[in-house]
Amino acid sequence: MAEKSKALAAIEVMLAANLKPLEDFRGGDYPWLCTCLICNREVRPRYRSVRDRGSGCKYCAGNAVLPSEAYEEMKLKGLKPLIDFPGASKRWKSECMKCGSETAPRLADLRIGHSGCKKCADEVGGLKRRLDKSPQRGGKRTNFEDVLLAMKKSDLEPLEPYKTSTAPWKCKCLKCGEIVSPSYGQIKQGSGGCKNCYLKSKVGVGRLDDDAAALVMKSKNLIPLEPYPGAMVPWKCECLDCGSFVQPRYAHIQQGRKGCKVCGIKKNADANRTSQDEAFAVARAAGFEPLEEYKGRHKPWKCRCMKCGETIAPHYSGILTGGGCRFCAGLVVDPLKAVEVMMSKKLIPLVPYPGAGIPWLCKCGKCNKEVKPRYSQINSGIGGCKFCASYGYDFSKGGILYLITSKDLNAHKIGITNENAKEKRLAKHTKEGWKTYKTKFFEDGNSAFEVEQEILLWWRSDLGLRPYLSSSEMPQGGYTETVDASEIELLEIWKKIELIAGRNLGKQPSAPRKTSMLPRK
Repeated sequence: MAEKSKALAAIEVMLAANLKPLEDFRGGDYPWLCTCLICNREVRPRYRSVRDRGSGCKYCAGNAVLPSEAYEEMKLKGLKPLIDFPGASKRWKSECMKCGSETAPRLADLRIGHSGCKKCADEVGGLKRRLDKSPQRGGKRTNFEDVLLAMKKSDLEPLEPYKTSTAPWKCKCLKCGEIVSPSYGQIKQGSGGCKNCYLKSKVGVGRLDDDAAALVMKSKNLIPLEPYPGAMVPWKCECLDCGSFVQPRYAHIQQGRKGCKVCGIKKNADANRTSQDEAFAVARAAGFEPLEEYKGRHKPWKCRCMKCGETIAPHYSGILTGGGCRFCAGLVVDPLKAVEVMMSKKLIPLVPYPGAGIPWLCKCGKCNKEVKPRYSQINSGIGGCKFCASYGYDFSKGGILYLITSKDLNAHKIGITNENAKEKRLAKHTKEGWKTYKTKFFEDGNSAFEVEQEILLWWRSDLGLRPYLSSSEMPQGGYTETVDASEIELLEIWKKIELIAGRNLGKQPSAPRKTSMLPRK
């Protein structure tokens, strides 16, 4: 009777959210097939989510879109999709039916008022910002005739329609005849105009002719090979210093620049050149003995590391910035030496050296079990055979799997520990407000580990439930094995644990799952 009344109450909640159930109520965390009374689509919301949020139709909420409706929305925006609908939050390659440009807007952005075509949006923005159509500061309007008058005062004749105050405006200088492209904003501020006329006024000459300009270029050891093209146009010349053919601008020469890039690069190289004695002194101070002459800052330099005796080839620039020996840093490892290191820790490699940070299949010389430690950890004195380890979870002993919950944090957590450490481990959680729901003992420590890993895989992959808490919320550790309590019930989790544990009964003890990359508690 209680179950029936609970189901009726759940149906009332769904109807209040405009959802008509099409199947019997199974529980708060199960997808419930319903028909939306607003859009008449079938959806599968969870009762708990509908109860807490007051809505459940993903289509009405805008969280889901049918491809056919998405295409219609794009057409209303003047866009023609070129690929299948990728999703509302992903870029959708389309063609603008107004200007023909290819664009890739997001449907979610279009729904909040964004324009789908950047080119069209820029044109619309330009029209809004035109001075003869938009109000200026103080509520006044600027007449387009005032714009033309300002250009005329600057001796400029526009050759194309006006766009915006910041856009380059192609004009003809009425003094020298040069074609220039200042913006109206520059003209209004007094910084625009004809650059050629400005340069002439600075050098103190009247109208520049070929001979006057050529004399300026010759003063910089540059011989013009063609008539003067204009102050800002590249001018083909020959450098008398190095014989190179270059194309400097007359305006740049007037500003004091050299003009020949080849000579400039050579001058800088000579200024930055490092002597052999200086380079050798720097290398030795860093702990390297050079085995050949210094070749350059960015070329490999054969040296011997005076710490480990290995031959390396660092760049001089790297030595200057504090670069060291790759062998000493553990970035390069001799496979034979790596085997020696592992053997010294009673670990017998079963496969060739895979790399410093990759699990290496080995056999423990103490307990004869297979393990996969990383060379980088073994070489730094960390890790070894997990079965022989005297710290952390002991796989060689019986294991206890526990399921705990926190009402304050609204979270559930799964974990494993050994029988001798059970009280101590659970006490740490209890101190932080956690309550133990149930525990299960496994004679084989690996079995407890495997069941825990399968539960985590079920949470993360099948149900899509990510770790709910952060490290700051769990100072005692284990936050990666948590889940949102409002998404799943303790009873459902424990049923899954019993199912997995029963399925694994009778299996031989095995090594932990190779696919597990979850951090250990």
